[in-house]
Amino acid sequence: PRAAAATLVAGISYVRSVGPMVGIGLDAALAADPEYRAALLLLQAFDSGMTPECLAELVEVGNDVACELGVRLPGRTQPIPMAG
Repeated sequence: PRAAAATLVAGISYVRSVGPMVGIGLDAALAADPEYRAALLLLQAFDSGMTPECLAELVEVGNDVACELGVRLPGRTQPIPMAG
């Protein structure tokens, strides 16, 4: 659970362009579980310089594909605001 929570903090920080919190969240996630896939994917995006806008777009594409495949995902009550 710690890896999931810390990755969530890192992901939200990423799309809000709060770089230091991304690093702190990912460090905590990978300390809790060095093989946690979501944290590893987010770390790869961060290290490669993917912009928060690009990551947010990727999330939307993933949601659309899941919907087309019939995967039921939990809904959001409101969008995550972007920085700037």
